[in-house]
Amino acid sequence: MPPLHARADGMRLAHLMRALEGEVGGVGRIAPIVDNVEIVLLGDGIDRVHVGDESTLADAVRLLAKRRIGAVLVMDVDGGLAGILSERDIVRALANDGASALSHPVSDHMTKDVTTCCERDHVDDIMEIMTLGRFRHLPVVEDD
Repeated sequence: MPPLHARADGMRLAHLMRALEGEVGGVGRIAPIVDNVEIVLLGDGIDRVHVGDESTLADAVRLLAKRRIGAVLVMDVDGGLAGILSERDIVRALANDGASALSHPVSDHMTKDVTTCCERDHVDDIMEIMTLGRFRHLPVVEDD
């Protein structure tokens, strides 16, 4: 899938793992009706949670805890997608730099090469992308 460019107002973080793990459509399997990201988002809700690239890791940690989420989009000053910060990124930062990492900007520790999807993408394709990339969070961009 080619990389997609998106406006900040068109980005959402899809937490597709719940659907992929069977919470949508039955125990341990995906129901036939769940065939694309748009359907998953309908059940999961739309949430545009993000931080600026100069926010501190501590700011991001507080937001993740408050919202009970595992990743947050990182936006640059122009509103473009700069990266994504996940719990794994935070654990690596703390392992490498200790508690002082909490005062670092998220841009020091975020994943910069972000894979995205769009609402039309099929769940089977997303599952493969997420499995091969070894990540659980995938920003959804609006089609232009």
